[in-house]
Amino acid sequence: MKPIKFIDNLSFSPDGELVSSGSSYRGSAIFMRQGDLDGACAIYSLMMMLIMNHRINRRELVTRDKNPGYTSTKRLQDEFLGELPGLYKDGFFFNDLSNKLSSSYRKVANAITFSTIPNREDRISKKDLDNKIRETLDAGFPVQVGFTYEKGGAHSVVAIGFQEFHNGWDFLRLFCLDPAHELPKQAFWNTILDIRLDYGSRIKYRSHDYSTFRYCNVDEILIIK
Repeated sequence: MKPIKFIDNLSFSPDGELVSSGSSYRGSAIFMRQGDLDGACAIYSLMMMLIMNHRINRRELVTRDKNPGYTSTKRLQDEFLGELPGLYKDGFFFNDLSNKLSSSYRKVANAITFSTIPNREDRISKKDLDNKIRETLDAGFPVQVGFTYEKGGAHSVVAIGFQEFHNGWDFLRLFCLDPAHELPKQAFWNTILDIRLDYGSRIKYRSHDYSTFRYCNVDEILIIK
């Protein structure tokens, strides 16, 4: 078991709220629970990714931009947070999120995606996907993680730390922000995702989501450039 490593620029406000520190975004609250904004879990995760990568702060995100003209912030809000049909119930594949971010916010941020989903242009091997998660977190940056459950359904969270275990069962433990659950005060994470590093296994759903105690398969990630 190796030490836990968290990404850069995380701290707490005086009242114990998790904030993104550094630059002009110092003190910008990170966590967003479903209900704080309009949208599905993937959108909430993406907005937290933008805050942690210092591409927008929470105040800008939740307040309608009053500057003249159609600014990047207004385009971002209209693309992801407007009253679009099916927004509450419909999920997004990460390559769709990346395309929408590029079309609305490309002057400020872009995203790259990787997946193990067949027929996707961003497809890589499961081992390479797991390595990409580890490498990005180790470099100090968050990773948006998407996974499907063994008995149906899918979810999106943001990984902000990791720990490696090599003691009989090899697995990568991700410490995550899950928009489906509350984040306690003075906490860096509110769920844990264990990814088994057993690439010879034929078992597809070999990871474990501790927020629901269900087996799942991590099949796509998104990283802000």
